Amino acid sequence: PDAATVTLAHAALDAAAALGADDYASYQKIFPAVAAATKNFAALPPLVVGTDLKSARRSFEPWSTAVADLLKPHRAALGLKIFQCPMAPVAGKGRWIQRAQPLRNPFFGSAMLECGEEIP
Repeated sequence: PDAATVTLAHAALDAAAALGADDYASYQKIFPAVAAATKNFAALPPLVVGTDLKSARRSFEPWSTAVADLLKPHRAALGLKIFQCPMAPVAGKGRWIQRAQPLRNPFFGSAMLECGEEIP
């Protein structure tokens, strides 16, 4: 994968980890880097920082799902795992990336931290 793809993967990993930990302050702090990493990928849905954890997660879900799909062919090279939640609030099925188990659902955080499964 090229440098822009690697940068996008790192940004998506950091964002998912912050939201999975219910840490909106950290998400706000890393958001400029996440937004910058997205600029090279015009096909990705828009992403907004939101005003709280819930609004951040609502924007993150479609973006994260598109990023996971984009990175799927590169996941072995990047050392990524792709997870899917069957109850994601926006699209019904949302995907995100992580480096390793255990899964930490960024769409629900502590409310449903382990909802989802790794997809092949």
